[in-house]
Amino acid sequence: MNENIMKIELEVYDELIEVYANQSDVKRYIDAAQMVTDKYNAYAELFREKKTHHTIALMTMLDLALRAIPDNTYKGKYHSFWGKIKDYMNKLALLLSQVFGCKKQ
Repeated sequence: MNENIMKIELEVYDELIEVYANQSDVKRYIDAAQMVTDKYNAYAELFREKKTHHTIALMTMLDLALRAIPDNTYKGKYHSFWGKIKDYMNKLALLLSQVFGCKKQ
């Protein structure tokens, strides 16, 4: 094994996880484990008795994954899924107003 690699134990939420990491990355792993734990705990507190542990874990992963994706990754016309839906709804309303002769509100 590479001498720069070390085995560390991280506490993530309520579980101890063994990870092999470069010595230079140990602090990042510790900070990441703390971030995951904090985010999970925030969701768990917010959705106590409303969501399962599995769902809260998925919400946590999704939240953290979204933070990892730069905003400029999606440079298309739409900044979000809902922007696309809103555009389609406006086009549909315009089409319906043309077909039925009513004004779009």
